[in-house]
Amino acid sequence: MLTNFTQKVTLVTISFVCATVSLVAQNLIRPYTLIYSENLKGGCAMFGNTSMHIIDNNQVNLVKMNETSNASNGVGGLGFTQYGNDNQNMQFIRIDNTTPGIFNASSADLVLPAGTNTIKYARLYWGGRILNSAITSVSDTLRRVKIRKGNSGNYFNVIAPANNVDIFNVSTTERIYQSYVDVTNFINSNGAGTYTIANIPATAGSVSGGGRYAGWCLVVAYENLALNYNSVRIYDGYSQILTTGSGPVAQTETLTGLNVPNNPLLADEAVLQTMAWEGDGNLGASASNPAGDFLRVNNVTVSNASNPATNFWNGSITKNGAFVTTKNPSYSNQMGIDIDEVNVGTGFGILPNATSVQVQFGTEADQYFPSVFAFTIRMKEPLMSLDKSVTDANGNGFAEPNEELTYTLSGSNPGPGAAYNTVIVDSLPLNTTYVAGSLEIV
Repeated sequence: MLTNFTQKVTLVTISFVCATVSLVAQNLIRPYTLIYSENLKGGCAMFGNTSMHIIDNNQVNLVKMNETSNASNGVGGLGFTQYGNDNQNMQFIRIDNTTPGIFNASSADLVLPAGTNTIKYARLYWGGRILNSAITSVSDTLRRVKIRKGNSGNYFNVIAPANNVDIFNVSTTERIYQSYVDVTNFINSNGAGTYTIANIPATAGSVSGGGRYAGWCLVVAYENLALNYNSVRIYDGYSQILTTGSGPVAQTETLTGLNVPNNPLLADEAVLQTMAWEGDGNLGASASNPAGDFLRVNNVTVSNASNPATNFWNGSITKNGAFVTTKNPSYSNQMGIDIDEVNVGTGFGILPNATSVQVQFGTEADQYFPSVFAFTIRMKEPLMSLDKSVTDANGNGFAEPNEELTYTLSGSNPGPGAAYNTVIVDSLPLNTTYVAGSLEIV
């Protein structure tokens, strides 16, 4: 008999995706939830820029915007600064000073791997501090910005849905906010390269109690068939982390829906990318506030060369401890936005087969607003091995007319990753006819 079969093994796993919250002395404005989940050959990119800088004596104060290694508080060093945006003359950045109607603009580069990249998901975030009077004058003020590919050409208007605006009343006259909108089609049409974001709603000038700021961030999930399989999970929310002056405060989020393989990870096989608003490099640890501000993954403190353990949220844009410079302007001190990428594959308790991870953010001296957390975790790929043999009824090794041939297929998966939804197809050789009912699975 001749066997020709398709065997399907399907496993259906139903999981509930959520984020559980532990709150201590801060304000949860919008709960953190999973907004994108896919296993794909590809990864995640997060990039952006500040939209304000310090102006002193009618020019940008480059010392304040770039000092990142200050030890004057007795604790600091690289990743600390003596300058923040509190009580500073914060004015709009305008790299485009020729297009009418543009009152602020900055750019940054989307860097993607070589080869063909398909954008599977892209969300644009923007935020800042703004006077209430500037909001009430136009009902949808906080929902509108402009985007363009490159450093010249036409802008496209971006309008966030009415429900995609998170607002916190920082005083009786001012608000802090973030808005967000899906821009997948726009990014997929334009690909890698420079993006300029303009006209972010905010109020310029000087103020105490946090200072003025504005900025933007793009989160992009992409597919590239030349890459390894990864699980990409993106979460977002909005909360205020604010010291009370009586010791550290912290918020813990349990993010579920991860897809960790059944083998231990290497350091760079789990990558965390995160974005937060209003972190200050000058408000980390000090002799009187030794805890500073921090990020912990599964209760392990995250740090690197540019993001110290006691000043992680220091107004920087970094990748594994190196400052990102593919942006315009390229300041080291962002004065109001953090975008950081760190490896968390080893030493952070992300164990084989884990489906959740805890992230904790806290402070003893600062105020900031965590927004986005993205995990890209390497999936261990299966390695299918198939063997096929045939025997003839007469046993002489020759296929003769009207003789039954028995085909046997066997397979195994010696690879490190499990194989799900596997389909094996073997086509009938020419001049043979399948014997009905002869298929046997053993």
